Amino acid sequence: EGPVGAVAWEGSLIAWSNDTGVKIFDVQTNQRITFIDRPKGSASADRAACHLHWESASLLLIGWADFVKIAQVRERPAREGVPAQRYVEIVAFFHTDFLVAGLAPMGDLLVLLAYVADDAGVAERPELRIVSRANDEVSSDALSMHGFERLQARDYHMASLASEQGAVLFIVSPRDMVVARARDLDDHVAWLADRRRFAEALEVAEARAGELKRHKLPDLGERYLGQLTEAGEFEKAAALCPRLLRDKAELWHKWADVFCRIHQHRVIVPFLPIRNPTLSPETYTQMLLHFLNADTDTLVRLLGEWPPAIYH
Repeated sequence: EGPVGAVAWEGSLIAWSNDTGVKIFDVQTNQRITFIDRPKGSASADRAACHLHWESASLLLIGWADFVKIAQVRERPAREGVPAQRYVEIVAFFHTDFLVAGLAPMGDLLVLLAYVADDAGVAERPELRIVSRANDEVSSDALSMHGFERLQARDYHMASLASEQGAVLFIVSPRDMVVARARDLDDHVAWLADRRRFAEALEVAEARAGELKRHKLPDLGERYLGQLTEAGEFEKAAALCPRLLRDKAELWHKWADVFCRIHQHRVIVPFLPIRNPTLSPETYTQMLLHFLNADTDTLVRLLGEWPPAIYH
């Protein structure tokens, strides 16, 4: 069946791989528990090594070629003179669009070291991808490794170490070693913001604002407003101002001026605060002067709604 490619030991259970698949052996009972075959058509063992990781005493992670399997060791209770027996159930299985060069758990998620090649088969930078156990991508980061263009999937190795701050990953190539730690909430918000997914970044940040250390909600809000105004979504941006600018008078002055400069007085004026905070008289006066020339009906309405003391 070929040479042993990978070995992982947990308690009394040993898992190892060869050219045909993965076997799990119980040294306590001296019995083989199961054989998990390598999917047909997957890359050979000499091109893509098998990677094994015991997440717990009964949960084995398997990454090989372009697939991931999670095997759960269970036990049938003893009955009628038959001793209890262990067996294995595959609780998750999915294919990837890359070769798995390493894997490790991260809470409810998985960390996969992805070996990626272009259509011509030329290697690209390896990526550290965090996915759900249904293969939904949460984040990805390309790693700068020396000579990656000439490396194969089997040239990379990844190991994990549990710590008080969470999992620490060690990614090794022939010329480099990279140490990676679990991202915190700020890292996740930054990842979303870098991809201009400001609505999601804000939703995450607002839900767990107390955990943020580097990001501030007003800054995220302004970046989102900037994205919306650049896209011409003026009504949506204006409607979000009370939520994003809150009682920050300096931010209200700034964005009121932005809407005026892009000739969007009409969309911002319904949301302009007149108390908590009250803005400068010049801001309200500027709005009134605009409607004096552009829309006298709105001018009359505003004069009836706004206290005379807030404008000149």
